[in-house]
Amino acid sequence: MQAVQFIRQHGGLKIAGNLFTPSNCDKKYPAIVAVHPGGVKEQTAGLYAMLLAQKVFVTLAFDASHRGDSEGEPRYIEIPAERVEDIRSAVDYLTTLPQVDANKIGVFGICAGGGYSISAAKIERQIKTFATVSMTDFGNIVRQGRFAVAIGIGLRQGDCGNFPRTVQSRRRDAHGFLRQAELRQSRRRQTHKLFPHELEQMTLR
Repeated sequence: MQAVQFIRQHGGLKIAGNLFTPSNCDKKYPAIVAVHPGGVKEQTAGLYAMLLAQKVFVTLAFDASHRGDSEGEPRYIEIPAERVEDIRSAVDYLTTLPQVDANKIGVFGICAGGGYSISAAKIERQIKTFATVSMTDFGNIVRQGRFAVAIGIGLRQGDCGNFPRTVQSRRRDAHGFLRQAELRQSRRRQTHKLFPHELEQMTLR
């Protein structure tokens, strides 16, 4: 594993990453950008990147801008458009490496990183393929108020009086999202049958 840095095209921020290569890196290999959800490169994305490198890929896990060792203020903010640009810049960086086959670069996204990976793949021609695990559309989650449900317990127990004005405003907005989600939940409950109850009900198509 090698700690690396590259510059994001838009904004000029330094992005920190961990580069993994096959043990016998003596030719050009296909490459994969591993995109984390929340968190940092040393967590889920880094684990996948390490394991994929053992399968003869060059892999890159990086901290999204505003997170971890990467630049960007304010810290730990989620801006979908910037996350997509982070991915595109990571792909550009891989094309500069002598051990990477620039015609065989893919993106692998986890959770919210999966949604961002699809957005990047739609506009970045250098991305030849992509895959996701537990893909999540983070923008839709926020619009539907489901993110507020996830942090609802903390919001109910928090004391806004100890936070700066901007944080208080965001927490009030989250309270509103939470209330809207609760109302939707009470009005309509949906269940989805994922698997049949009996083996005989299964059909192959």
